[in-house]
Amino acid sequence: MTYICLSCKAVYDPIQRDGTTHGHVCPPDRVTTPATFDATGTTLVTPEVRTPIANPRNENVRPDLMYIEGKPYLVTRDPNDSTRRIEKPADTFIIAEGLGRALYVEGQATPGPALPLPTKPGT
Repeated sequence: MTYICLSCKAVYDPIQRDGTTHGHVCPPDRVTTPATFDATGTTLVTPEVRTPIANPRNENVRPDLMYIEGKPYLVTRDPNDSTRRIEKPADTFIIAEGLGRALYVEGQATPGPALPLPTKPGT
């Protein structure tokens, strides 16, 4: 399956040709106005303008995700007692959902509806 990121509009496949997973990560910014050059193409007239991507998506697996007895949990250190840890059921598996993702259909002008959350890595 091929997806489109609703945050940065990138089109990607989460499974690479060799079968390994590929976690999509939005770039930090995008070019909103391209640079312009003079007629010779050697002298910069106006530099490009970049704007940060609002609510970027990062599909890498959360570093605090652990499976305990087969169930996903987010595990953090207790701020009051460093010998203890806090475990809470995982509501997300990736670092940042961003605006979500949708199935990509080639030639379709606008992306379809966002897929339900949470995104599980490699799916």
